[in-house]
Amino acid sequence: MSIEWEAPAVVLDLRPHGEGGAVVTVLTEAHGRHAGLVKGGASRAQAGLWLPGNLIEARWVARLSDQLGSLSGELVHPAAALAMDEPLALALLSSACAVTGVSEGLTHVSPRTGRAVSAGAAAPYLDKLSPLPGFLRDAESLGDAAAWAAGLRLTGHFLERDAFGARHRPVPEARFRLAERIAGLNAALPDNA
Repeated sequence: MSIEWEAPAVVLDLRPHGEGGAVVTVLTEAHGRHAGLVKGGASRAQAGLWLPGNLIEARWVARLSDQLGSLSGELVHPAAALAMDEPLALALLSSACAVTGVSEGLTHVSPRTGRAVSAGAAAPYLDKLSPLPGFLRDAESLGDAAAWAAGLRLTGHFLERDAFGARHRPVPEARFRLAERIAGLNAALPDNA
């Protein structure tokens, strides 16, 4: 028996794997962040489909939920191409990171495990946990530039440690450009003048 789902997804990342294959990471509303092996994903024929930022209809299949599944997809909306004219949108896409397993009452994140923690469970460990910005907890909340900066610091910790540090690579400059743009927005607000 296998685990399988289909859902709209945003392409976050593509890493070449083997002869023409790729490991692609996508983000879905219902299933969170998932990586999958795409046969021929690094080929010229599929290059346009797997650009970060594109909205696709994804199909993910694996024997177990914690395995690297097999991923396929069809283009729904070429958002990556549209973002090229919008510097802030491009910076956001270039630095995406996802919070998964969302449930009610999450207020903090463990910097060790990366798991979100409810207010009650967090209380005895507040000095060891990082605050979870409101806009990451609530899809209705847009947050503000200060909350976005806090979100960048939180996700930056995991990017440096788990994504780039594990591969002995520096965090991409796009991440720093995004932080600078957010800081500029915060500085431009009347209350911060």
